[in-house]
Amino acid sequence: MKHLFIVLATALLLWSCSSEPETTTLTIDIQNAGFEQAEMTMITNFITWGQNTTSAEKNEEGLFVFEKQLDHDQLVFLTLGSRRMSLYLGQGGTLHMSADMDNWEESLTFTGDYASENKFMLAHNKEVQPRFSQNQTFSLISNGTPEEFLEYIKEMETETMGFLNQHHKENRLSRQFVDFFKTDLDYSRYSFLINYPAYYTHFNATTPNLSSDYFDFLDDALNFTDNHFRVRSFAGFMGEYVQYYLRTYPENLPEDADNFESQMWVSNNVLKGKARYFTIANAINSALNWGDFKKGEKAFLEFREQNPYQVFTDALQGAYEDALRVAPGNPAPTFTLNDIEGNPVSLSDFAGKVVYLDFWASWCGPCMREVPYAKELKKEFEGVDDLVFLYISVDDDPGAWRRTVEAQNIQGVHLNVPGMRAEVAESYNVKGVPSFFIIDREGVIHDNNPGRPSSGELIVQQLNTALGLEL
Repeated sequence: MKHLFIVLATALLLWSCSSEPETTTLTIDIQNAGFEQAEMTMITNFITWGQNTTSAEKNEEGLFVFEKQLDHDQLVFLTLGSRRMSLYLGQGGTLHMSADMDNWEESLTFTGDYASENKFMLAHNKEVQPRFSQNQTFSLISNGTPEEFLEYIKEMETETMGFLNQHHKENRLSRQFVDFFKTDLDYSRYSFLINYPAYYTHFNATTPNLSSDYFDFLDDALNFTDNHFRVRSFAGFMGEYVQYYLRTYPENLPEDADNFESQMWVSNNVLKGKARYFTIANAINSALNWGDFKKGEKAFLEFREQNPYQVFTDALQGAYEDALRVAPGNPAPTFTLNDIEGNPVSLSDFAGKVVYLDFWASWCGPCMREVPYAKELKKEFEGVDDLVFLYISVDDDPGAWRRTVEAQNIQGVHLNVPGMRAEVAESYNVKGVPSFFIIDREGVIHDNNPGRPSSGELIVQQLNTALGLEL
């Protein structure tokens, strides 16, 4: 479970435009800033999580000024030096924010058209959110009873709505914001409820004893309109509902269907209208980036012809083009980077060899869990000189990268780029770490989603195939 404020701070996005864009102006006055540039980021869709980032330099008056053409209310993400925060902006109007970096909590103030909404978000973060933290929630899931968990969720709803209503009375909130917040709260609650049985089983190695009417909340959750697609928690819930259906009704699924085919079946046979096409788009995006690219490509080309919601097609088009760049059979993107000793290394240096490429980071738990398996994998191919284990760290801190390689005794060729938005990582369509690729002797992508070292015989077979060592 994420903090409610974090859900709120990433939630609002309108999929459809109801009117012409208007200019919204945000001015930011930061004392003791220590930086000359601020950034504003907006999420462009809930399928690929595309982002649009703009920057503003401090002007002659010492202000950072953003002017955005908005056709709907939404939340934006600010980067102010070392601080990140979210703001609510509407269509047209102004918001002025001021703060002192040396006294942030006490000095942060808002004035203008959207001041009340942003004051509410700030107050909610301070006064309500700490009572329903991630640690508290998972502690209750692992140690409490289903009855206690349901009471906790009810308390969260009651306290949050009470806080909203009181603030609304004292500091009039816009109707659009109130509707959004209520929808977000509802679908955050539905999300917790639909995932609770799986979480409980994970922590307790047994299924919870639920009442026969436990899932009655789904009647309300599935009674939605197209406007609900404005809210991130609703979009997340739809994906969770598909997974719930897969877990709960496996007997309804086509025989021998893989996960992607099963998701597509649920979308096409259980859901209707916009929800059907939204969940299909989600499944296709996953296949393009982390699954069977050929299946994802075929599904996308069909979807592009049949989908009546152009915004979903537009979101997937970019994902398809990015994934196509590193699809099997295409040349692997070239690069030249300095290795851990400071020597330049190019992909072309490994011509005639097979490369097992691993994008990773020292802060990534799943990456670090692969380290001992990778050591065993290297033993399996000991003496195979035409297989290269190439690591590209996306650590922003080169020191952390170097220390981890040394401390973990990770053998191979080691390179580093500053984050997943770095050119090399983006050229390989890296959406998360770890991400693996097999590149053949001609520098062509052999597999853009091979097994991890922990997959055992799967990755051994895949590397043998690339090496031409199949028995």
